[in-house]
Amino acid sequence: DGVKMIRNFVRWAWKIPQVVEVTLSQSSGIETERTGKIYERMGFEPVGQIYTAVKEEMAAEAAA
Repeated sequence: DGVKMIRNFVRWAWKIPQVVEVTLSQSSGIETERTGKIYERMGFEPVGQIYTAVKEEMAAEAAA
């Protein structure tokens, strides 16, 4: 259960005195809206977007 795993992670993180921020992200491109809604229901706020670029030759190798 992903929600349970996130809750446990956040509880663990808040127990560490030096932790002042917990940031979650989802960059698979799959179910991004659904994942974002889950994060928001858990009290997280959207901060921005993630962008990435891959060298063309590296993308071709990965696809092979």
